[in-house]
Amino acid sequence: MVRFFRKFNKFKIKSRDLRRLIILNIFLFIFMFLFILLLLPTISPSFEVGAPNYSLSNIYGPNFSISGWINMSFDDESKDSLFSGDFSPGDLSNQDFTLGELLEVNPQYTYSCIPSDCENDYSLKSPNSISSDFGINYNKSEIIGLEFNGLVQSVNSFSMVFSSSFTDSSLTPQLLIDILDDEQVELGPSIPSGDFGSPNYGDYISNSQHGLATITTGNEYCNKMTIPPNPNIKVGAIVTRISGSGDAQFVMRVRDVSEQGSPDSNLLAWCTVSTNAPIGAIECIPRKDNNNLSLREEQEVFVCIEKSSESVGTSSYGLKHISGQNFSGYSGSEPGHNFEIFFRQGEYAPINTLTVNQDSVYNYGSIQGPLEDYVKIYLQERYNNNCTPNPCIVPIRLISGVDQNVGISGIIVEYTAGITNTINNTYFINESAPKITSNYQRLYLDGVNIKTPTSFRNYSFSLELKGEEVIDSKLIEVKNVPIINSLTPLSVASAFPTKFEVDVTSPQNVSVVSYKWEFYNAEGVVNRTEITNLNEVIYTYQSIGNYSLKVSVTDSRNLVSSRTFQIQVTSPKEMINITLNELKENVQGINSLISGFSDFEKSAILSALDLENVSSALDTLEEEYNDAITPSENLTELNRIILRLLTINVPQNIIVSFTATSFPFFIKPGSVDFDVLREIGGGSQNITDTDFYEQILAGWQENNLNVTFDYKEFSGSYHGNTRSIVKTFSFKINEKTNINYSYYLVFPNLDGIGFDRVMGQEGTFYYRTIPGGTNTQLKVYTVANVTFAQMPAFISPSIDKLGMGVIEDQEEEKDRMKTFIISLIILAVIGIIAYIFLYQFYKYKYEKHLFPNRNDLFNMVNYVNLAKKRGLGNKEIAENLKMSKWTSEQITYVMKKYEGKRTGMIELPMVSLLDKPKKKQNKKKLPKKGKMSQNFQNRNFSPKNPSNPRRY
Repeated sequence: MVRFFRKFNKFKIKSRDLRRLIILNIFLFIFMFLFILLLLPTISPSFEVGAPNYSLSNIYGPNFSISGWINMSFDDESKDSLFSGDFSPGDLSNQDFTLGELLEVNPQYTYSCIPSDCENDYSLKSPNSISSDFGINYNKSEIIGLEFNGLVQSVNSFSMVFSSSFTDSSLTPQLLIDILDDEQVELGPSIPSGDFGSPNYGDYISNSQHGLATITTGNEYCNKMTIPPNPNIKVGAIVTRISGSGDAQFVMRVRDVSEQGSPDSNLLAWCTVSTNAPIGAIECIPRKDNNNLSLREEQEVFVCIEKSSESVGTSSYGLKHISGQNFSGYSGSEPGHNFEIFFRQGEYAPINTLTVNQDSVYNYGSIQGPLEDYVKIYLQERYNNNCTPNPCIVPIRLISGVDQNVGISGIIVEYTAGITNTINNTYFINESAPKITSNYQRLYLDGVNIKTPTSFRNYSFSLELKGEEVIDSKLIEVKNVPIINSLTPLSVASAFPTKFEVDVTSPQNVSVVSYKWEFYNAEGVVNRTEITNLNEVIYTYQSIGNYSLKVSVTDSRNLVSSRTFQIQVTSPKEMINITLNELKENVQGINSLISGFSDFEKSAILSALDLENVSSALDTLEEEYNDAITPSENLTELNRIILRLLTINVPQNIIVSFTATSFPFFIKPGSVDFDVLREIGGGSQNITDTDFYEQILAGWQENNLNVTFDYKEFSGSYHGNTRSIVKTFSFKINEKTNINYSYYLVFPNLDGIGFDRVMGQEGTFYYRTIPGGTNTQLKVYTVANVTFAQMPAFISPSIDKLGMGVIEDQEEEKDRMKTFIISLIILAVIGIIAYIFLYQFYKYKYEKHLFPNRNDLFNMVNYVNLAKKRGLGNKEIAENLKMSKWTSEQITYVMKKYEGKRTGMIELPMVSLLDKPKKKQNKKKLPKKGKMSQNFQNRNFSPKNPSNPRRY
């Protein structure tokens, strides 16, 4: 130690000085220790993992969501902090989600925020960062802010002027102003310049294959299009005169895709246009109530054309279209068309300046009340009007549609905070995510959709927050387990016995043998566990709140899969109110959504969902609910209403989940019912060999008909889970030959079956009689669990017509079979003779054919033997022999001969009888596997250097 200090201080130390130095170093050590101790709280992590830290299920199917929870607390943790999930080894990694996204799917998790409304926080970049003139690029934004101080009592005036250096017209809004940064634009350009962009035809594609539809009165021809924000638009079409002369007048209409109701309820605007040209574009500016159609946001619309009833000329005009599947337009009520219809987006006039005040925002239509009150409510809700000691920031986001410089002037913002204050400047501000603080609680991972890999194997799963470990190397097994699709209901009433039902899909030939239900209390602890043999259980929640329910299913292979659901428990009154509103919104949304479908598809969906009766039932329940809560709540009646509501299930969305076009239709084995066919078409022939007759029937269809169908499967989204609703089949029957008798298209009585026309019925079958000599189309829908290739229908003439050719066919079949068998025998004899010939050749002639001079064979074998002893491999030996001009066929033969392998054809037992008796053992043989006979080794070879494979 003394030497250390001497060396460290670089001078001679006396004993008294040494003691002082030691004491000084001790004090320095204590000071550093206390400093670090005091500093630790300020540098501690902003989150901690509790004990136990997590619980995850072990076994999943491919592409399953991770199920389980993590136990964490937070201290001023940013809401946009990033979690990262990783599977190793795996094809999925870095599945990221934010803390905010995790909190959204965990409504039971309690926490506090700074700011208190849990929205983004704002602060001045610096007291001197005055924003009076600055640049913004295209499609970018900038946030400026106003600073309020003190205890704000009122906002008395609010006005400012924004100027732009961009002085041209533009297809995009040059500048949008969002006061409070709440994604609601309070002011922007709205005056059209009179110029328009190029035509947009939506999904119509000009090509050589198109049809020409005659534009008639009383029938609309429409295209679905997405129109961006605009001050006005032009709509038009390319029309072609078919016949006649004189002016023709047309009506162009723009309809809202999302609206439903009377013919004019979704009408946004319209205009009329005339033409007498042989061919060309017609267009006009649609208006409503003398106002241009101006859209503030992107919107899906139908642009339609119809011949006006006021047309006076005799001319008839047509409209090009392309037809097929997955097209967005329609003619009348029939989808599957895209017409040569277009729109042209109007340009915005130069803005020069935008003045933000009460009049301008009111005229723009974004704020109906006073602008000053709008700002005052923000200060009250976000800051409780307390802007001391820290100032309150009112943000203003500027969104640019062009490259420009923005200037700010004329700021007149006055507010009362004890005295009247005036704000004369705006400032550049920083935007940051809110900070989250909470104690230890469980956060469930099910809702953030961390997906497992798709391959069956074991994985190591880890989870990190900002690079810090939360879950380290949890073993996850991906197997072919049952899939838990959904749970109903997810919203229940307190003190009400609720039946929960889980929907599960199992692998083929596997059944679910048990269901485990784990009900968690408000603290995240399991307070009841039920095991059932059925997919349902009854449970009563006693208190209002949000709870977790974990469902685990065990299949017949003893494999288990689990999923955790979040259950919202409310009062009976609130639950009925929420459920009624949700179901009514879903019904309205489905009716709106299917407006673009064909009439038949609408009928199929409405029938499958029974929407007409559902709507009537909801209206009745709403009336009963209103009676049950006035003048006081009737709990018994409310519980009865809940029971009825739980039986009603309407999807939030409808999608086309599968399609197949022009798919060939063939009779499925076992689908033909000959007894029903006899009752429908007559006939006395008794069918005993149904398999044989099904083959006959399949042959009849193949020879006489071309039958195809288009298939669609419609599925519904139920709280994020997709379930099949109905399938539609559109059959097309075209005759290949001239059939002069009737035949029948027959369907079994499948669940929820329906047709587009009246059908005959015989027992449990429906049928349609098809006269011979005609092509037919028929549409059918069903809710049964059949895929597009499994429809158990069949097409057949009467049994007598079918039996006319059976005997002849049987005799012809027998003759064909005899001919076939004789041909096989002849081919077999020829094959045997050819084999014997080739066998004899390879056994006795092939070697002489390759080596006319037998010394060549001995030379090559000797070289191979010597090369092997030198350690050369087969590949090197073969390459050396090739360089010496030996052929590949000779080399292959010698290598096989040397190693004792077969060099000829396989010897069959019958051939061995034809071989001559073997000669005596003194007949010379070539050695096998490198062991040569003494005579062979002593032979005098012609090459003087046998190690060289040269050919002489």
